[in-house]
Amino acid sequence: MYGSKVGTLNVAKVASPFSQLRWTTTGGKGYEWYHAQVNLQSLTSNPTQFNILIEGTWSANNRGSIAIDDITFLNGTCQTLPNQCDFDSDNSIC
Repeated sequence: MYGSKVGTLNVAKVASPFSQLRWTTTGGKGYEWYHAQVNLQSLTSNPTQFNILIEGTWSANNRGSIAIDDITFLNGTCQTLPNQCDFDSDNSIC
């Protein structure tokens, strides 16, 4: 999400007749890629039938970009995000 007036990126789980926003972020994040994980726990008694809605929104005067890449679906609970080291500011090893 890059730009001065970037909108919102939403991830929702849709299992008719239910829809549930599972993750959202708003605004510019700089010219970098970020890692995110979204837990899609069951919304219905039949958790095998659902859709995932990935939605980017913006206003009429939008000046920015929203991009997603490398989507993976795994069965099970999300693991903790990997440590993000900054070796330039910290001498320790993650």
